[in-house]
Amino acid sequence: VQTGDECGGTSCNCTAWQDQDCGQGTCALDQMYQTRSCTPSGCNSEARCVAVPICLSNPTDINLDKRTDALDLQTCIAVALGIEKDPYLVQRCDLNNDGIVNPSDIELVLQKVMEP
Repeated sequence: VQTGDECGGTSCNCTAWQDQDCGQGTCALDQMYQTRSCTPSGCNSEARCVAVPICLSNPTDINLDKRTDALDLQTCIAVALGIEKDPYLVQRCDLNNDGIVNPSDIELVLQKVMEP
């Protein structure tokens, strides 16, 4: 628990920072979006972006479950076909950073899935 100006007010108590997800909120893909709540009412809840290795440890792990598998491949295929439009997933699936999700990106995920 933290108090003081860090929490948006001198009489606020804030919880510990909680990891939400890589690339969420206003964070870049290599940053973890963290939030915490503060009490009593009237205190500011807070959010921040923190660079953490896990966010880029495996760029083909689209759903961030710590492995690259058929679910990641399926997600990127759905993005490439326009079925999945979530901006976060579109950004995650654009592995070659050319601004579009296409067969080149799908191939990168497939190669990782097929690794022994």
